[in-house]
Amino acid sequence: MKSQFTQLYQLISIRIGGYLSIMIFIAMCTACGTVKPTLTEDPVPTVGPVHLAMSGGGWRAHTAHAGWTMSILGQGKRDLSSAFANVETISSNSGGSWFSTMLMFSGDFVADIQAPNAFSTWSETGWIGKQQKHFDAAICHRLSGDKFTVCVFEKYAKASDWNSVIEKLVYKDYSLGNTLMSGTRQPWATNKNLLLAASMLTTEVVLTGSTAGDKQYYQACISPNIPSLISDTGMTCSNGPIPDVTPATFSSLPRGSSYTAPPFLSELGVGSGAQKLNMGYSETVWWGTAPLKTNSIRNPLLNDQVPVMKAAAASSAAGGFVASHNISKSWFDSFEGENEAPGFKLEGGYVLPVDATNLSLQQLADQQVVRIADGGPVDNSGVAQLVRFLQQNNQGNGFNIVAFDNVQEIYPTSGRASAGIDIANLFGEGICSNNQFCSGDGCNGTCVTTPPLQIFEKSTFLSTPITWSASTHSGEYVQKLIYTKYTVNTVNNPAYGVSRGYTGTLHAFTCVWSNADTAPQNKTKDGDFKTYAEMLRFIQSALRQDNATGLKYLEAALGLSH
Repeated sequence: MKSQFTQLYQLISIRIGGYLSIMIFIAMCTACGTVKPTLTEDPVPTVGPVHLAMSGGGWRAHTAHAGWTMSILGQGKRDLSSAFANVETISSNSGGSWFSTMLMFSGDFVADIQAPNAFSTWSETGWIGKQQKHFDAAICHRLSGDKFTVCVFEKYAKASDWNSVIEKLVYKDYSLGNTLMSGTRQPWATNKNLLLAASMLTTEVVLTGSTAGDKQYYQACISPNIPSLISDTGMTCSNGPIPDVTPATFSSLPRGSSYTAPPFLSELGVGSGAQKLNMGYSETVWWGTAPLKTNSIRNPLLNDQVPVMKAAAASSAAGGFVASHNISKSWFDSFEGENEAPGFKLEGGYVLPVDATNLSLQQLADQQVVRIADGGPVDNSGVAQLVRFLQQNNQGNGFNIVAFDNVQEIYPTSGRASAGIDIANLFGEGICSNNQFCSGDGCNGTCVTTPPLQIFEKSTFLSTPITWSASTHSGEYVQKLIYTKYTVNTVNNPAYGVSRGYTGTLHAFTCVWSNADTAPQNKTKDGDFKTYAEMLRFIQSALRQDNATGLKYLEAALGLSH
């Protein structure tokens, strides 16, 4: 029997963050030249509040975010309080959520990243250096690729439990213990809003079971649809299937904040026009199928009592998609992978972690147990939830969003402005038909059906040139930084609660590093950890090229003077 982690990694192509990778079928852009504008004067700093989106991408994303952040800190020039003085909200998903929560809640992490020599020590005594030591300790060095990563995860998780990987490996040196999303922040972050992107699995989701073939599972249907059994091993909705996921947001607002927290399930809305999810729970045992147990979910759903590491685990649970039979197409794989999607109960209007293993069918229905998998339809879904949040709080016009992105390949645009695929998706570019994200054989691979992803008018993406970029080549590999300043107009997107007709600015900062994987897959001394160290150094050096042109753009976007 294959190990659980091997099955998961074959299914999701080792993608830790975002739904599923579609990079495999996207060709590298070969006509994207390096733009090096001559600045006669420093860029004008942004005026007013700034909102920061940190993309997903596992270990690669965490390292890239460290690079962006340390560049702003300037090796002691600023501390976090001054660097992010104008930032009111940080929104993140997956590996970006690991970074944002460590930055906002861990004193040890803050001390490490603010150290004047942080750039030179990060790959030794910083987070990524400490992670390398933990990977070394797993004694997996004779393995490579999928098997190497699987071996390390099993060393720390011991069972197929993503919560365990997060707590015992990712946060091992910066453990937040039982700190809640509403818990005490680091001083620099006391007045910041925090949003973590996630998604709730909706279609034929396995909650628990046994090796005898017993299965407990649920189906979620947006009202007025209701769940129904289609056989002893499947469910659907009365008016047909719905997307495999619905967006969710864990939020933490400071006490006395003038902002209103976003709804946990944005698709349901709030107030008099709010919808509900009709939930059906069923059970298949060796002697037959149990009758359907039903309940319904409505907003508001208070979620700031969730432990930070549990929320971060949910935001980064890319392997959790296998818990949906509709996605995996295999009940066995879904049963084996159920705990890769952390469980939560929504009983009484509170979102709280739960272990579904020993719950009866009636208890699952009464407690409204669901599974959460990963950070959103794209690795920059934090941008989408930010737009929703700002519109809800009457700041939908004139917003300034700074997006930190990291990818292996840039989106090919046939001579148009280039960007990371995560940015392109926000404009409706690079999406498979029927709103599917796929891995494997392009759009014919293993796919997740998502709600519509576009939140900005496409014409802006097609007509806006790159503002600045810097690149280098190392053999077959491409390393590139891209900054593009977009004036964006929103489109209607009910799944994210985004309304059309609002205008703002999106500052997209993308690090393209073609041989940096989202999770280390090779021997640590000469593989991915070396690549992460090179990427970190490149971010620093590229931003400082040509009289620090890139750094000046970054500082100005954050409302800072050089």
